[in-house]
Amino acid sequence: MKPKKKSNLFREESVEHLTSPEKLDQAMEVVSRQDWLPLSTLAGIVFLTIIWSIVGKLPLTIKSKGVLIHPHKVVEVQSPVSGQLEQINIKEGDCVDRGFVLATIEPSDIQQKLQQQKEKLAQLQSQSQLANTLQVQRTNLEVLSLQQKQEALEQSLQNSESLNLVLNNQEIEAIKQQKESIQQKITDLKTITPTLREKGLNSIKEQRVSIFKQLKDFKELSSSLKDRVEKRRELVQAGAISLDQILEAEQSYKQNLQNISKLEAELKQLDVKEAEVEQQYLDNLSTISKHQAELR
Repeated sequence: MKPKKKSNLFREESVEHLTSPEKLDQAMEVVSRQDWLPLSTLAGIVFLTIIWSIVGKLPLTIKSKGVLIHPHKVVEVQSPVSGQLEQINIKEGDCVDRGFVLATIEPSDIQQKLQQQKEKLAQLQSQSQLANTLQVQRTNLEVLSLQQKQEALEQSLQNSESLNLVLNNQEIEAIKQQKESIQQKITDLKTITPTLREKGLNSIKEQRVSIFKQLKDFKELSSSLKDRVEKRRELVQAGAISLDQILEAEQSYKQNLQNISKLEAELKQLDVKEAEVEQQYLDNLSTISKHQAELR
């Protein structure tokens, strides 16, 4: 709001600069018509005020320099911060001392930062309150869980004490039956193990004798078949017999050789079976020893 002109000593341009909030940060100048000594003195005071305003701490309401216009004098005063002019503490013709607050400017930037800090503080307080609430809930749940576990454990102990006697009797009876079963297994194994070994070895022995006899016969036959093949080759070369007859003799000779190979393979298989019978016998003896150790 532009104040009314009280004296015609001020130029209209100077008064407009003084009363316009948008142009407070611009320098104003009025041509001096008096000596420069008072102006220098007032400028020194303003300079000291500027130094004090820079070094001193700014409160929420920031102190700044204004523009004083005396008759026949002009002093330039600038604010170090930008903002809206809120209050002017002097009027035309007033005399001020050092440190006097000339005017008050509401710093929009600082107010905005202060508002942001307040909002941030409120947010942090809300988060802290929420975290405390969650922590309390979590603690209560943990306490409840521990109480439930303790109650369950106590109940389990009571049940264990109640069933202890019954379980002991059942365990004793089960152990007794288990020992009887193991003893029966030992008896059966001791009875059957030598018999199985003897029967297995006797069967292998009989098979081996039979195979050896067959092998002997096939080897003797092989010699005769080989001689027959040689003779028929001579007869074929002489033209006495047909080629089919020598082919038949060769086929019989080859079949006999295959029978010999088969019998030799069966002999090797009998050796494997004999080893398996012996291994089964040793395994049974080991099982007997294991069961006897369980009974001790």
